[in-house]
Amino acid sequence: MNLDQSFYSFKIEEKGTYMIFTEHHPNEFDMIIAAETGATIDPQNPTEYKGLGHSPNFPRSL
Repeated sequence: MNLDQSFYSFKIEEKGTYMIFTEHHPNEFDMIIAAETGATIDPQNPTEYKGLGHSPNFPRSL
């Protein structure tokens, strides 16, 4: 195991469409989504939300 990497596991028990929300784009930290078999799952419909994030005017407590 590479100590410079993090691993998160999700157990999905029902078929369906699921979303993963991240603060940064997956390619910014080499995120890979994989099935239990090891097959890579490509992101579908990635969306960037403007006005949120690292803006100095962004309220820190919502």
